[in-house]
Amino acid sequence: MYNFIFLYSFHFFFHLGKKIERKRISYNWMKKIEKYRRMSIQIPVYDDFTIDIKKYPRKDSPKYETDIILINFLMNEEYLQKVAKSYQEAVQFYNECKEYYFVFKSIDGKQNRKMSAKEIIFLINQIQIYFNQNPDPMVQQKFLRKYSPLEQLYYILIRNKDFYLNLIYTVQDAKIAFFQRREINYKLVAPYDFYGNKRILPQVYHTNELLEINAYTQFLIKNRIIKELPEPLFIKNYFDPEIQKQKEEEEKREREILQEKENQEKDVKTIHFS
Repeated sequence: MYNFIFLYSFHFFFHLGKKIERKRISYNWMKKIEKYRRMSIQIPVYDDFTIDIKKYPRKDSPKYETDIILINFLMNEEYLQKVAKSYQEAVQFYNECKEYYFVFKSIDGKQNRKMSAKEIIFLINQIQIYFNQNPDPMVQQKFLRKYSPLEQLYYILIRNKDFYLNLIYTVQDAKIAFFQRREINYKLVAPYDFYGNKRILPQVYHTNELLEINAYTQFLIKNRIIKELPEPLFIKNYFDPEIQKQKEEEEKREREILQEKENQEKDVKTIHFS
């Protein structure tokens, strides 16, 4: 009983601490930006063309939320590319019967896990097969909770790699297109795994916008103003006591159903034997 109270209290205060920490990070990020915005800094984009630091994200524009999504994912470009590359290399080395290991870190960098090529492939395939057979999001969420938070995060990032790699490659292409006098049109659709059913309308970005937002993002990175990626919806509140309680109740009910089934089978055997 005391152990349960201790664990419950630990999860509650751990979750509370994480919540406060996330708010502090978000606040510090915004606070640092405001500090530079008061200086009226001009950020170089290309040649002699510059933009005012106050231009992005555009608060009075339908693109305000998608501006933030672009900035947020471009800020974490290096981390995301490493994750995507790890899966590609795991498949390659596994097929070549060579050893491969990847040290996967959480978004905040505070947790890590060393994964082999076999573990990576098995994890992704096992979850994807189940998801293909069970399209209900609630059923998928329940299944995903059987894995550790790091395993859940890795799967979600790999599942969304087409989104962020396409964004990164489009920005790179926009740099070339500008000098070739080509126009790039990029349609941003907020990934469901990170933003759910929030009413974020898809927006189309053109070459100049992509170059400006990238320049703005690089300025922030250079000045150590980095906002962590949004926490995937499936992983949110993992340490929430209510979520843990619900999970324990579901597992208890599953055990009870299994026990009832076993008892019924015993009864049938006994009657048959008589």
